[in-house]
Amino acid sequence: MDFSLLRLRVDRSADERAVLRLARAHRQSVYDAACLELAQREGLPLATLDGDSRRAALAEAVALVSQAP
Repeated sequence: MDFSLLRLRVDRSADERAVLRLARAHRQSVYDAACLELAQREGLPLATLDGDSRRAALAEAVALVSQAP
């Protein structure tokens, strides 16, 4: 895959305190909490198949990307 064709950008504005709060509250890795924080901050749905991440998103009122049947 040629990633240069994708419109990717690096996000450097994560709220570290929010990430740590989410990680502790939901017993998640910092990586998973950072994904949740980004979705929350940007108002975007979270795409995950991980059950713990799905539960954390729902607890934080973050929408989830729906799965195709």
